[in-house]
Amino acid sequence: MAQPAQIEHALRLNPMNVNARQIAYLLFSETEPSCSASKMALQLIAANPSQTNLVWNLGEYLDQLAMHTQAQEWYNRAIQLHRQSNSGPIPADYWHKLAVSYLNGKDYSHCIEAADAALKSDPNSHITRLLRATAYKKLNNEKAAAADIAFVTNAYDTEITKVTNEKDFARAAEIAWFFAFHKPDPAKAMQLADFAMKESEPSALARLAYGYALRMSGKTDQAIAALKPLAAIDQLAAYELARIEMEQGKKGAALTTLNKAATLQYEGVAFDLIADLMRKHGETPPLTPKHARIEESLLKFNRDVFDYFKRPQDFVDVSMTFVDNPLPKVGPIRVTFRIENAGPFAVTFGEGFMARPLIALSAKINGNRFPSFDNYLQVLLNSRSTLLPGDAIEKTVSINVGPIQQALLQYSGAPTQIRLTAMFDPVIIDGKLTAGPGSIELAEINATRPAIDSTKEGISRLATLAASSNYLERIEAVDQIGALLSAIEAAEGKGQFESVQVNLLHAELAKLLNDEIWQVRAHAVVAAGWSTLDPRVTSAASPRVRNENDVVRLLAIRLFAEQHGDKFRKVLDEMAENDSCEYVRMMAASYLPEANQAAATPGE
Repeated sequence: MAQPAQIEHALRLNPMNVNARQIAYLLFSETEPSCSASKMALQLIAANPSQTNLVWNLGEYLDQLAMHTQAQEWYNRAIQLHRQSNSGPIPADYWHKLAVSYLNGKDYSHCIEAADAALKSDPNSHITRLLRATAYKKLNNEKAAAADIAFVTNAYDTEITKVTNEKDFARAAEIAWFFAFHKPDPAKAMQLADFAMKESEPSALARLAYGYALRMSGKTDQAIAALKPLAAIDQLAAYELARIEMEQGKKGAALTTLNKAATLQYEGVAFDLIADLMRKHGETPPLTPKHARIEESLLKFNRDVFDYFKRPQDFVDVSMTFVDNPLPKVGPIRVTFRIENAGPFAVTFGEGFMARPLIALSAKINGNRFPSFDNYLQVLLNSRSTLLPGDAIEKTVSINVGPIQQALLQYSGAPTQIRLTAMFDPVIIDGKLTAGPGSIELAEINATRPAIDSTKEGISRLATLAASSNYLERIEAVDQIGALLSAIEAAEGKGQFESVQVNLLHAELAKLLNDEIWQVRAHAVVAAGWSTLDPRVTSAASPRVRNENDVVRLLAIRLFAEQHGDKFRKVLDEMAENDSCEYVRMMAASYLPEANQAAATPGE
């Protein structure tokens, strides 16, 4: 069995490690369930500090332990998180729950403030108004308390007929309890409680109101029968049952009832009634249990984690750098992206966690002479789910892909300025990537890609390189030849390219298409597609469609499908049906008109 320290370390590395959590439960639940539960809750919050429900749940859990002051911190943090997420108004239920916590903790002024907020959100929340009336009474503001009671009395009086006609048993129980406890009225309490008890499975509130109504109506034995089953779970039921037992001279039974009920919840209105009755009869109420280890874990929790979404750049360093200096004339332009945890707490990655480890890359080339490529490349750094303080992850990718590659090829005959900007952890709004609460703008980087020499001497050097005994140098030559032909075609032979021996370049490319090394042939097939095929190049590339290894054959199919279109249809049909390689068949089929139509109408 793993040791506790190992389990805690595993959960810090990956808060969603299900196996570690199961072992943690086995290790801790028997000896310290409350402490274990609070620690696990804090670990989940540390991993998901924006998840309002996790923070709120911890507040509720602490409230159940009568740790009201601590609970109120987490309730208020949850409310603040709700505001930050722009999820609309704070629900009245949130404010009501906070008001109950303040009342139980005897913080009556804050209870009234929270109740005011709840009533602003839902003016018809009568239970909140009654809660506020109780707080007013505790502050000796009888006038304000009476106003709230009167408001609820009038509201409930107008509802009685409607509630019974519509068989609204839940509302009937609520009104019955009001007339049984808050503003005693035996007739109304009995009428509504009796009606609420007609439900197939009466609620606990209906049964409680019924017990009180029976007691007020003088039906003591029936009241005992109604209250006794509830006394084990409801303090107000136990309180009323104990009062009856005291009146019947059963002091011992009454004190037993009170002592048991007092431990259900150690603070609050019901507990205060029970404690007063116990003291009146010479009994000392139980003290609220102390939870020193839970308090310690709460104190140790690093609350800076809640500032992550306010200023993520203070806790995570995200950067990008060009790998090669100078940049290659052609071929991959490599950039390394790095994420480092510069904060005092672990940073978690993934949907629903602190950040999506996604970087959206934008680029401009040659200043404003070419349209910008906004968010054209997304880089996912998902090798780690959690970064501990001081840890970092890196990923190197080629950034000249897709549309920017086409643009770079067209400018390959001249020095090309490249400016990169990027955004970490973007959000999608209206189908577009944009900055969100946790996004970080990366520092811009710039570089200049050298030109391919198109002078007579430069072309001569390319021919020499193409004849090299080193196949890597021949690959370099074929890439530069393909790029230069693309630039010449884009410039339509004007300016600096007027004296270039294009025929020589085509001849060298055709020669490299028949190279003895398949990697050179593969590069040549790709480079040939960067410009319109010359007849000599076409003749040299044609055998690559059938008489080649799988990789080169696949690339050759793409070349001719894109350059020759319908003229290549017959070959595509044949390759899609009969080629020995599955990937080649898939590539051929993808260029058939039927495949394009299916992609355009996926639902048909």
